[in-house]
Amino acid sequence: MRKLLVIPVVAWCLVAGAVTQAEVWQALHEWTMEEELRFAAWVSEYVDENFFLNHRIPVDCADVPYGLRWIYARIRRLPAAATGKYGSFVGHWSSDWDHIPSYSRWDRDPRFRHSLLAVLAMTTTESIPNDTYPIQVIPAYVTPGSVFLTTEAHTGVIGRIVSDGSTIHPLQTWESSLPVKRQKLKMRDFLMHSPNAANQSGLLKFRWLDRVNGQWRYIDRQAQPAYSEEQYGPDFYQETLVYADAVAKRIDSREHDPGEKAGRVIDLIIKMLDERVPIVLSGYGYCSKKPCPEGSDMWEAYSTPLRDRKIRLLFWYLDTIIEENGLGPKPFLARMKATRFDIGNKKAVDLFHIYKNREWLSYDPDDPIPMRWGLMKCEMIRLRLATLADAITFVGGTYTEEDPAYARRIITQYEKEIERLRKEQKSAQCQPVVESLRRACPSLVRTMKPDLTADRHGRGPS
Repeated sequence: MRKLLVIPVVAWCLVAGAVTQAEVWQALHEWTMEEELRFAAWVSEYVDENFFLNHRIPVDCADVPYGLRWIYARIRRLPAAATGKYGSFVGHWSSDWDHIPSYSRWDRDPRFRHSLLAVLAMTTTESIPNDTYPIQVIPAYVTPGSVFLTTEAHTGVIGRIVSDGSTIHPLQTWESSLPVKRQKLKMRDFLMHSPNAANQSGLLKFRWLDRVNGQWRYIDRQAQPAYSEEQYGPDFYQETLVYADAVAKRIDSREHDPGEKAGRVIDLIIKMLDERVPIVLSGYGYCSKKPCPEGSDMWEAYSTPLRDRKIRLLFWYLDTIIEENGLGPKPFLARMKATRFDIGNKKAVDLFHIYKNREWLSYDPDDPIPMRWGLMKCEMIRLRLATLADAITFVGGTYTEEDPAYARRIITQYEKEIERLRKEQKSAQCQPVVESLRRACPSLVRTMKPDLTADRHGRGPS
């Protein structure tokens, strides 16, 4: 994923001609908490869904936090830096683009644009922990422009804070996704699983910089005024076991009706599924005639991995709201059964079916429409078993001699997943394919009951 670089140009640098200054821009001011609040106000006022589209800046998810930070730093002539995927460290002081003219307006400055696109290309979500620090979760520090990083390597920024209970979560985020392209930002509710201190996920802010002996470097994380690791500790979950809810209670302490919140979660799920219908239909129309391999432009256009993961996360959150607040599930289940989606070919599924089969939705545009909507659970299990078997073969052949402990750990994880899928097979009365399993892990196949294996002639399930 690509990220950005900010390049503020000084006032004396010429308005209509090339600048001889070696830096991308000169940092005339320092970051302070007051400046962070100005940054938050700028994000609230000037950033909308068309921000990067209007400025012709291609982005994916990690570009959003870097891009906004760098652009604001360029405007305000503040220090800015970024760490590349191979350890490179660049910033406003970099002279790599000294040969390119610079002008006063950031959005018409060719030197700034070249450096910005270069930083977008060199940084990824893996760069975020190097350039940020975890913060105390209080309204003074969790402000627009603050960064979030999930354990699944997705990132974005806080865009708005809504405290009237009209949204699922008080934190509203600006997010983007692959592929890298000129695209609108998406405003979403803040929703993520518990963060991990090891990879420094969670709610973050960008680190400030200081110049020491002529060299720019980051200030130590612990020296930042908003620094805290509270969100990684058990005390953070005193009132709820759900990270997003624990955050919400610290940002907006007022009580809001849990039944209304559950209803808004269902509203959002329905909206995302309504948007998914034409994506799946268009994908099948194109990819059934010409395959759309993973990584191709058409795969990126018609696959739905991030959307499906978000839908599963919302269903989990819905279950949590109902369980934690002692809500009766009947009215919510009734609404699910009454909500139907026309998926094409005169077929329809209801929301309850998707709720029960959310794990078995296929995101692959090459798959048939029934499989995209969880109507081919047994086939999905078979494909996953085959994939796991191939993965065990690969890990065993590649790492057993080189790093046997690692190979055993990974293979054990795969074997546990295989056991779980076998139980699902049995529960759904599927006939499994085991030939690939027999090759990769014969010990598992030997434990299968006779009615769960292929016949003596090697035929798999029909």
